[in-house]
Amino acid sequence: MTGFYDLQDEYRRQAQAGQLTEALETARQLWDAFPDRRNFTWMFLAAAYAAMGDLHAVAQALRQALDGNFLWRLSLFEIPELELVRSDPGCQAVIEEARKRIKAKNYRPLVDVERPLRAGIAPLLLHLHGANSDAASELPHWRAAATRLDRRCRPVVATKRRGPLLLGSAARAAAAGLANDYKYASSPRAHGHVGFLAGRLGRASGGAAQ
Repeated sequence: MTGFYDLQDEYRRQAQAGQLTEALETARQLWDAFPDRRNFTWMFLAAAYAAMGDLHAVAQALRQALDGNFLWRLSLFEIPELELVRSDPGCQAVIEEARKRIKAKNYRPLVDVERPLRAGIAPLLLHLHGANSDAASELPHWRAAATRLDRRCRPVVATKRRGPLLLGSAARAAAAGLANDYKYASSPRAHGHVGFLAGRLGRASGGAAQ
């Protein structure tokens, strides 16, 4: 199966080339194939329908996302591709429902930070959970991952976009180990969504954000 980021790139290429039918089909694939990312992929469906001028279909897609408990990231409506959506009454009605639901939750930003596993430079493990979870309950699931990363990322100096740049005697072994850790963290067995910044400069170990 085509990976999420490959499909995302394909959608963007098609949209920029004006291949609207193909872009819509790719947006549908993103929605169908990756149910754990629907709090984000509704945006592709909405943008694809908006590009075709079908605002009724946009409203239906938003309603589907709202009913499925995926319509939380309302800041995504600020992208240029959804400019027409922001002024459509049918779409605005759904967005307003989502906004009221978010307001009723009374969310407040909270960061839980673990004590470093050891002194010195340590890997930074960021766990960014969704709206239906909380930092305190999710953090224990990732302590083991933080421990594995700590063993494999010494010393870590910097990162590239798609992988760590490891300098030192542990470099080759760490690269293989990190790949396995990332596959585990991205698997259905893992809890929530996780973003690894293994090796960014800093002196922290792991944390979870709410």
